[in-house]
Amino acid sequence: ILSGLVGSEMCIETAVRLVGDKVQIQVNTPSAETASALRTHGELLADALGAAGSPLESFLVKQGE
Repeated sequence: ILSGLVGSEMCIETAVRLVGDKVQIQVNTPSAETASALRTHGELLADALGAAGSPLESFLVKQGE
């Protein structure tokens, strides 16, 4: 699990798993705005990973957990 500090108060937790050649990502954020932005742009991440040869199998964004 990777954790990053955004701003001075918000912590985003991310779990990234590689299963075969596929990528699974789960993100937890306390911010509804951040969760919405991640969901909105998830397809860009999927496209980039696919172009790199590691297709995105799942991208789960949780807010407030």
